[in-house]
Amino acid sequence: RQAIFVFLKSLPINCYFNIIRFGSDYESLFEKRTAIYNEENVRKAEELIECMQADMGGTELLRPLQWLEQQTPDQGRGRQIFLLTDGEISNVSEVLELCRSMASTSRIFSFGLGQSPSRSFVKGLARSTNGQFTFIPPNTSVDDRVCQQLHRALQPCITNTHIKWNLGVEVQNVPKQLPPIYFNDRIIAYALISDKTIPFNHDSSVEIEIHPDNHRLATAKVNRVPIVCDNGTIARLAAKALILELLHEKVPSEESTRQILFQSEKEETITKKEQVIALSLKYNILSPYTAFVGIEKRINQDNSDMILREVPIEISADNQYLQSTYPSIHNGMSPIYSPTAPSYFSLCCYSPGYCPASPSYCPVSPCYSPASPCYSPTSPCYFSPCHSPTSPSYSLASPSYCPTSPRYSPTSPSSYSPTSPA
Repeated sequence: RQAIFVFLKSLPINCYFNIIRFGSDYESLFEKRTAIYNEENVRKAEELIECMQADMGGTELLRPLQWLEQQTPDQGRGRQIFLLTDGEISNVSEVLELCRSMASTSRIFSFGLGQSPSRSFVKGLARSTNGQFTFIPPNTSVDDRVCQQLHRALQPCITNTHIKWNLGVEVQNVPKQLPPIYFNDRIIAYALISDKTIPFNHDSSVEIEIHPDNHRLATAKVNRVPIVCDNGTIARLAAKALILELLHEKVPSEESTRQILFQSEKEETITKKEQVIALSLKYNILSPYTAFVGIEKRINQDNSDMILREVPIEISADNQYLQSTYPSIHNGMSPIYSPTAPSYFSLCCYSPGYCPASPSYCPVSPCYSPASPCYSPTSPCYFSPCHSPTSPSYSLASPSYCPTSPRYSPTSPSSYSPTSPA
């Protein structure tokens, strides 16, 4: 709400604006695409912002963007979209594909709010439309970041730029399509050469041009070439830039015929996913299709017994009272612990935190199952004093309690007995 207020008060006079709320559905302040920025419309926007609540369900972004695509801006006017989101969506590729089709008429300036926005999605929204992105952590002022994005949106930028390398050899530009260039921005580009035996030409130069007129913006001499190895920092940075471009470029999802100089020349036609995986594995760069795996190699093979490691349990801020009420909650390593026993770490065994009537408790939850092999009163990891039938939060009428359950034995010395006075 604070960010929207800052936007509203910072818009220039005689511009056109609209506010679109989205969740499982979407709704706009004005029925038309935009309305003139005047006193009456600003008052309507303020009333909407004052009563605005996060009550529209999940994050469904495709439909409002499709509506915006149909509402094309007037001739000679550009459209700047300031998109604020604090979550993530499931159809990322479909949304980004739609954004790329809007790049000729619209730019998206995306904001990732809160603790858990999808960083790759927020960045992809901006990159696919020649916009910019920023993240606003919790409990921080939004004024500076909002004003910075507004300044970028309202100032002109240089697009359709191309770097021309006059090195005397054929090179591959990375990134192939440069992002928009704003005032005081820095652009990093790489030239990839497949043949390392070609001698360096000391008369080399680099030029920045604007397509399609090939208007030259700047030129610079290249009087020396850096020594770059395959596993060096510059090579990894270039591989990272190439991976990002492959992930965000508008290509058919089946196959891409683009030849990558990093890979073997025999592979003429490979999918985009295979290209990303090959680059990621070769240069140790993370991607959506790869992950790092840690392997421990022990020198002393004689001592191959299992090692007991204490792993702290993370508790949310709403459940911090459990830490003080039950100081043994982090001490899951009791004398009856066995490395061969099934690992069960849960707060459900503590009666004050376990209640079948609790609104956040669900017997069919995949995280809790009485029939689970890791949950049994006779399990070495089960602490019977922590879960008692006499607890006020334990009821024989609970849908998850059954005296005849194979996991619950009335004859067990540490379990509940139907004939017990309790």
